[in-house]
Amino acid sequence: MAQPRAADDFATIRARIKEFHREREAVHATRSQLEISAEQVRAQLRRCLANSILRALVAILLTGLAGCYLLPREPPGGNYKKVSELVRFPDFYPGLGRLYVQPSTLPLGPFRAYDRQGLLVSTIYMVPINDLDARKMMEIVEGTPVPVDHVDIHYTSGHPGVPEPHYHVILWHVSPERARNLY
Repeated sequence: MAQPRAADDFATIRARIKEFHREREAVHATRSQLEISAEQVRAQLRRCLANSILRALVAILLTGLAGCYLLPREPPGGNYKKVSELVRFPDFYPGLGRLYVQPSTLPLGPFRAYDRQGLLVSTIYMVPINDLDARKMMEIVEGTPVPVDHVDIHYTSGHPGVPEPHYHVILWHVSPERARNLY
C-alpha cells in the first residue's frame, strides 16, 4: 500500500489553515463585542449610580429645607388675627412664638405659633378644665397644616385671652431642639 505524500495534502492543509483563520477572527470579533458590551454595562452602572446619588442628595436637601421653606409662613391668612392685637399679650411669647387665632374659635383655638423668621412652629389648643370636667366634646375640625413632630401638654391657671384654668395642647411641627430655642 502506498503512503500519501505530504505534497498531496497541501490543499487540505491550506483549507484547514483558512478555516482556523476564520474561526480566530470570529473569536476576536466576539471578544471585542463582549468587551464593548462590558464597557457599555460599566458606563450604564456609573450613570445609574450617579443618578441615584444625585436623587439622594436632592432628597436630603429638600428634607433639610423643609424646615425653612416648606412650612407655612405668617400671617396664616383667613380670619386669623394676632393674639397681641386682640388682648394684652406680648407680640412674641418666649417658648411659644408669635400667636394667631380666629376670634370665633376662642378659647379652644387652634392657635398658630410662628418663630421670629415667620415660620409655623406649632398648632396650639387651649382646653378649659371645665370642659374636661364636663366631658364636653371638642370638635377639632381644622387640624394642622403640616405633620406633627411631637406633642406637649401642660397646665396653666389662665392668662389674658383665656383667663380660666386650662391645658395647652401644643402640636409641634419642629424638633424638640428647635422648640426649646424659641426665644
